[in-house]
Amino acid sequence: MASAQPPRNATRIIEVVRNFLAGREIKPNLRYQDFITSRSVPAPSLPSGSAHKLNKNYYYTRDLRREAKPPVQISKQPLLPASSEIKQLENAPVKTVTPGQTVNWAENPY
Repeated sequence: MASAQPPRNATRIIEVVRNFLAGREIKPNLRYQDFITSRSVPAPSLPSGSAHKLNKNYYYTRDLRREAKPPVQISKQPLLPASSEIKQLENAPVKTVTPGQTVNWAENPY
């Protein structure tokens, strides 16, 4: 059913001021009932595929989750250090590195 007036999201005065300040005609992104198409789309008629056949249609050959396997170890070298080595590294003193030359502010305040 068409309405007598076009739908608006603001009054005519506000639209004129808004368009003037924006420098262009602003088109709102609202969806009004009169401009939406009806949802009377017929159901699709799809052809049957390989999954519709009952003979030789094994699910496990199509399931990619079953193809996943544990990761393969490429090298014999362990990737993580042993727990005893980690404890030794945690207890070792850490020497901080100072980039560039240090400044003694007592001798040279500026």
